[in-house]
Amino acid sequence: MAIVGGGASGALCATHLLRESTRSGALVRITIIDRDGGYGPGLAYGTTYPRHRLNVPAGRMSVFPDQPEHFVEWARGAGVPADPGAFLARGLYGSYLTEVLASAERDALPGATEWVPAEATEVSVAPDTAGLRIGLSGREPIDADCVILALGVLPREPPGWATKPGCAARYVADPLRGDALGRIEDGDDVLLLGTGLTMVDVALRLTERRPRLTIRAVSRHGLLPHRHRPADPAAGSVPAVNFSPSSGAGPRDLVRAIRRAAAVDPCRWREVVDSLRARSEQVWSGLDHDSRRVLLARFGRYWDIHRHRMAPEVAVWIDDLVRRRQLRLGRGSVVEAADDGDALLVRLLQDGQLREQRFHWIVDCSGPPADVSRSPDRLTAQLLTSGFARVEPLRLGLETDPGGRLIARDGRPHSNAFTLGPPRRGGLFETTAIPELREQAQSLAEKISALLYSGSRRRGAGAETAQ
Repeated sequence: MAIVGGGASGALCATHLLRESTRSGALVRITIIDRDGGYGPGLAYGTTYPRHRLNVPAGRMSVFPDQPEHFVEWARGAGVPADPGAFLARGLYGSYLTEVLASAERDALPGATEWVPAEATEVSVAPDTAGLRIGLSGREPIDADCVILALGVLPREPPGWATKPGCAARYVADPLRGDALGRIEDGDDVLLLGTGLTMVDVALRLTERRPRLTIRAVSRHGLLPHRHRPADPAAGSVPAVNFSPSSGAGPRDLVRAIRRAAAVDPCRWREVVDSLRARSEQVWSGLDHDSRRVLLARFGRYWDIHRHRMAPEVAVWIDDLVRRRQLRLGRGSVVEAADDGDALLVRLLQDGQLREQRFHWIVDCSGPPADVSRSPDRLTAQLLTSGFARVEPLRLGLETDPGGRLIARDGRPHSNAFTLGPPRRGGLFETTAIPELREQAQSLAEKISALLYSGSRRRGAGAETAQ
């Protein structure tokens, strides 16, 4: 089988597939395809900057749902003093993903995995077989019985002004990739688009060795993620969120239910929000399309800043940047930008007023695309154009069935093409963090192992009959 994408999602899938094949005896050969040739950490966990911390406590970051302390124990074994409530460096977690995958490879049969550093540009039905063909840029295609698209967060289409001559050179579309921020110099004025966790990463990285650099960060709401706080083991039970979409309740009723539960003990609103994590798929699936759209449009950003929080240490560092006015936050959006010699002349819409300001750089920290069909990702464009896949109704991701099978343009799910993580946005409410990704990866491994095992049994029986 083939996994397209070698980052965290792909590493989780490969690890669970190898583990499941070792357990069940189903022979599987996995080809992992990644355009950057980096397997395991991906962009999120490939950082080596120590101030880039996990946004989830270490005790909830195990690769294996049935071994919740696995990551904590691994970190201790690596010489890092860790407890389940610690927010460890993301680079350390990247090393953990790499080592866990390597361990699963050692336990499997020799040659169970193959690594292919190439960009996948196409997935289609293989000629004269029941399998699939993955087209690669600059290489011969690969055929597989099953394919998992572990694509991570898809790139966003750049705004129109960013493609103009003179602007493109000073617009950073993907700040977490490679040395994308390397050309920004000390003393430059930088505009960050977005005020979420990606902005936090970029602001910390830029100001590490550039003490005279000034940053303005703007977004539609201008809201910064809240901070985690240490868990209180002596606290009582978490107030329940009494909400059931089956009763005809809508998005406003859900928000009221969350507020009522949080009001029972305002100091524990984080636990109330986190308690919905296990129920998020159930709640989301019970809402109709219009309710989902309203929930995202009116309350989505407020949910994000409460749900996806900063590590306590990170919040302190950001507070210090704001206090020293090296980082300024606000509501706003770029209306236009034009080349102005060694900088860009930017027209910013802020609080209903247009203002002009010069920035040496504009860095896009605005996150995944609002419409996946407009992403410049070549593979996604091919999947949609060919009809191999289709966009889900909110247009945030690819449509799948509940098991993660891609649904084709004609409405039929593929039996052997799957995806997980961010490409399932819209169909699932929570689908980007490790606790959700590991559950999806384990579930896919069980489904695919059963599929491949039954297929090999049928082929073996056929061969015996022929003999």
